[in-house]
Amino acid sequence: MKDRTIVGSPNQRRANRIPWERPVRIVSPHPASGETVNISSVGVLLRLNELKNLRCGESVAIEIPRLDGTATVMRQGRVVRVEPLETGMAVAIDLI
Repeated sequence: MKDRTIVGSPNQRRANRIPWERPVRIVSPHPASGETVNISSVGVLLRLNELKNLRCGESVAIEIPRLDGTATVMRQGRVVRVEPLETGMAVAIDLI
């Protein structure tokens, strides 16, 4: 795989990612739980605990609890990548 930071690479990332591990829930269309892996200004990578029938292009709603536990942040996005893992799956979401 080519380095995604090289300008002109077909897999070039649109924004820098930072590691960020937080519990997360996909609320719709297929409820699931897991954790974030990393986040950028345009998207988030999730690791889900189970396989779900998520497809590229599908709209999703995700819920991330605040660090202090007082509330959750709801965000909408679009699935841009789905990869099976040994246990569960990885899902990349472009945030809207």
